[in-house]
Amino acid sequence: MTLLASRLPSLLLFALALGGLSEAQVRPLAGQGRAKRPVAGGAEIPQLLRKAIQQAPKLRYSGERVVEFKRGGERKRHREFVLKDGPRMRIEFPDDSEFAGQIIVESQAVREHYFPGRNEIRVMAPRHDEAFARLRRLVSRLGKDGVRFVHGNPDSVAGIRTASIGIADGHGNPLMRLWIDPRNGMVLKRELYDHVGGLVGLLEYVRLDYEPLVRPDEFVIRREGARRVTAYDDARKLMRENAMLEVFLPEDEGLRLDNAHVIKAGDRPVLVQVYQGPEGPVSFYQLQGPLSAERLRAQAGPEFQTHIWRMRGKTFAIVAEMEASRLERIAAKLRDR
Repeated sequence: MTLLASRLPSLLLFALALGGLSEAQVRPLAGQGRAKRPVAGGAEIPQLLRKAIQQAPKLRYSGERVVEFKRGGERKRHREFVLKDGPRMRIEFPDDSEFAGQIIVESQAVREHYFPGRNEIRVMAPRHDEAFARLRRLVSRLGKDGVRFVHGNPDSVAGIRTASIGIADGHGNPLMRLWIDPRNGMVLKRELYDHVGGLVGLLEYVRLDYEPLVRPDEFVIRREGARRVTAYDDARKLMRENAMLEVFLPEDEGLRLDNAHVIKAGDRPVLVQVYQGPEGPVSFYQLQGPLSAERLRAQAGPEFQTHIWRMRGKTFAIVAEMEASRLERIAAKLRDR
């Protein structure tokens, strides 16, 4: 699922920074061949795309969709039943799915995920629409000359006539393509591409109803005897088991812990905390021993800022798509505790 897939970049990033893997083991050599020149000029965000961004938190519908993503070198695909009423959403899975019985509900304030096998409710930060949030950050950071918008041919998705918009970088390399219902701005299909144009993510509706019957209790999970678990609970357990300091990013910066896990860099455990914030995901690392700032910056890429410091015998690092000054401010709050 999306949460599991999101852990992969952080693992590879740290393995590289600590010298555990070579760059060639992790990604193809994108620099081979003749580099493209940037496409001249720029473009404003198309009106239809603006409509899609504005309408996303207001839409009301039910339907079935296909979700596909790559986890390492393996491609995964599953189906989801979705009910949405403005900012509220409920996701269920077919009986023959590996996720059968699981239920996800999300509101403006919280996301809850019920796992029947262990009778557990995971309480997380809401996701809303991360793809749109990332697109807004991308356009804001690169400016209109660094992003290209390409209108594609009309197509039918879930029996609905759509308009297609492709998003590319300033060189013309594809980043994302959206198929949008022009009547209400709903994105019926979305494809995400890697840095060499390969498909790494797909979301496509195959059935849709814009006038669903909605009951208020469908967006609440009530299960007597179920254990409610937060990412902070997971993180504290991992900290105890791996002799880590109990340190979290400050909530007054608008950051909420989404998940925590431990990866191995050689024989060293690395605690990874992933937060959701106003500027998108923030990765926070803790480990014993040195960490190469140069390698971490190189592997994070130009769109991410990094900040590394030592505190009470541990090394900490933050990687995020935000201003360096804000990362330094967050780190200073932790050091001052």
